[in-house]
Amino acid sequence: LTLPFAAAFCIALLVFTVPAQSQVYVGGELTADETFAPGNNPYIVTQDLIVLKNVTLTLLPGVEMQFEAGTSLVVNGTLIAKGTNGQKIKFLPKNPGIVPGLWNGLVFNNTKTLMGADSAYLSGSVLSEAIISNASYSVTLDFSTALLIENTRISRCSFGVYLKASGYNTIRNCEFSGCDFGIFMASGYLNPSNNIYRNSISGSADVGIFINSNFTQPNQNHISGNLI
Repeated sequence: LTLPFAAAFCIALLVFTVPAQSQVYVGGELTADETFAPGNNPYIVTQDLIVLKNVTLTLLPGVEMQFEAGTSLVVNGTLIAKGTNGQKIKFLPKNPGIVPGLWNGLVFNNTKTLMGADSAYLSGSVLSEAIISNASYSVTLDFSTALLIENTRISRCSFGVYLKASGYNTIRNCEFSGCDFGIFMASGYLNPSNNIYRNSISGSADVGIFINSNFTQPNQNHISGNLI
């Protein structure tokens, strides 16, 4: 081969041997423990992905999940979604857009976080160092859930965190932007003793934090640019 032809051949070889991006389609009931790794990104949710009771789904740092319209991640067991500052775990719509409600968010039912005396995560479900965008109810806490949500960015949603019937949740160091409601609690009776502190809530079309409770007193939150 002449030198110019050999060089061109090597360049072509390099171009055509680059591996294509992988993707995994998921949905339905998860009946055994499973770990999602970023090497398989993106995980595309085609129907509700339901983590059954006594089952654990672990999302490693850097995992990206993309949700088809109308789908959600329902956690009846345990979800360990613990990213890092440099490798966030992402929950996004399959087809990006600027409007909320493109998918139905994360739903936690009777799942718990075990925390130490210093309020650090020990075990159980956790949502940490994550990004959630364009969902209707981004995170719903129901059926006696007690979850730690920290260092998470939630944007362009109808509801950021919706406390439906849960207590003893901790929501800290999170950022809410461009939602209708940042944090919403309709009934303090159904949602006792939640810790909500050091969050940033901005650009809400309705209310930054709506708390109907004498038992939950948010503190040290930065609330700005909301309609109410």
